[in-house]
Amino acid sequence: MKLLKNKIKITHRAHRFLFAFLMSFVTSSVVSAIVIFMTKGLVVDFFQFWLLSILRAWPVVLILILIFVPIINKSLEYIFEKKND
Repeated sequence: MKLLKNKIKITHRAHRFLFAFLMSFVTSSVVSAIVIFMTKGLVVDFFQFWLLSILRAWPVVLILILIFVPIINKSLEYIFEKKND
């Protein structure tokens, strides 16, 4: 199913960065919310703690994804052969 008729064309490098950018935001947001909820509970200033936590974690997670996703992909390609579904 095609959702967009005219997709925006981007380079593989841009696609890799956008993936890392979005994945790092989602990951750091969800993990931060869960950890804060588990340690502090649903306190009045939960959102403030959460936002500060995201701002600290997001750049770290972004850099780690940019570094490790290519390494992990290469390792998987070395070990496994892709099978057509």
